Amino acid sequence: MITIDDVIEGMEFQSEDSHYYYHVKSKSVVMLTEEEIRYAENEVDLDRLPEWQRESVLLANELIDNPDGAFIDLPNKEDIDEYRMMEGFIMTIDDEKASSVLWEAIEGRGAFRRFKDKVHQYDLQDAWYGYRDARYEEIAMEWCKTHHIEYRKK
Repeated sequence: MITIDDVIEGMEFQSEDSHYYYHVKSKSVVMLTEEEIRYAENEVDLDRLPEWQRESVLLANELIDNPDGAFIDLPNKEDIDEYRMMEGFIMTIDDEKASSVLWEAIEGRGAFRRFKDKVHQYDLQDAWYGYRDARYEEIAMEWCKTHHIEYRKK
């Protein structure tokens, strides 16, 4: 059984180079890098790799050999949509001035940086991170339910 925190951590730390999956056999969240997947695709001799990397390359082999069943992708940035989260958060703000400033901040390029700056300027960081954390938890729990994965909150 996985924890929602494990799913959330995987969702938050995904990047172009590292991908997080639910590994069905071990019932755990695992991370594989592009490099490890390339090693598996190219059948690199495991003895040539550092010991700490061998297990990940073996998992990458499993991913390549069984792409439709051994692993389930965790929600990605498109699934999470932090821009919509920012909009949802702004709608919860009662202070009209702060709300107006935040709406302006999320327009155009650099929206995420400006939004975070304004959240700090108006001392809303605790409210923002609480809102964001709750949305991540909702997404993670819904993902688990969709994929029939047993989870616990902590």
